[in-house]
Amino acid sequence: MRSELPAAGPTPELASCALACLPDCVVQEEHLGCLSPREAREWERRAHPGRRRRWLAGRLALKYLALREAPLESWLTLDALQLRTFEPASYRRLEILPDAESGRPLLEWPGRPDEAWQVAISHSASVAYVCLAPGHTRVGLDVESATPRPSSFHQGNFTPGERHWVATGSPLGGAPREWLYTFLWTVKEAALKSGTVAARGVWDFAGLDLRLPGVEPGRVVAARGSSLGQRFLSFDTLTREGGHETRARVETTSTSEAVLTLFHAPEEKSR
Repeated sequence: MRSELPAAGPTPELASCALACLPDCVVQEEHLGCLSPREAREWERRAHPGRRRRWLAGRLALKYLALREAPLESWLTLDALQLRTFEPASYRRLEILPDAESGRPLLEWPGRPDEAWQVAISHSASVAYVCLAPGHTRVGLDVESATPRPSSFHQGNFTPGERHWVATGSPLGGAPREWLYTFLWTVKEAALKSGTVAARGVWDFAGLDLRLPGVEPGRVVAARGSSLGQRFLSFDTLTREGGHETRARVETTSTSEAVLTLFHAPEEKSR
């Protein structure tokens, strides 16, 4: 994926969250000393070296944000030098482990969960992306490459309203069809990861209907930059699944080849 890491420039404005990315090539064997014994066991469960690096990169980036107490409304591109800001013992004290029921990552200090923050993690082929948000929200994060899919994939995962939304932007509107479907997928995937929607897996996406009032396809495409993190587009959305509704804030940053989307909603589910 070209131009994946953010270029140097002013910090983009985000709504009450901090985002960071860490290339997995930064991760070295020495960083295993930043894991608690329980985290080390989680790391050992992943046999593939690439998956181990990506998993570790995501945890290191999140721990860095939490230890640094990064100001909200920030975007950070991390490197090995920044990771050395804190000693391995400081990283080990803060654990990031999956929730027993949902599998969502949770922050935990020795003997107590950290209820002040909600966290989210997503990975591309070579970069870990993480989010730190206030505890009164639920967050999900997803990054995807714009990849051509067969028509059956679109029919099986997107509602008629969503397919119509794509059709209004492509081809007459000049918006790439596959890219628009990738954008919608990241919103659905981030919503799923947030735990605020009724869907329990991607197999439920056909019944998860996104409403994007006032968000035209051309507007989303126009917000693309040359690298992720260069520009952000924020808007409100409504998801519907039968009688269940969730109102949320979506923030997305994209290039012509990739989309990163943050979905955050109030802790309480709305119906």
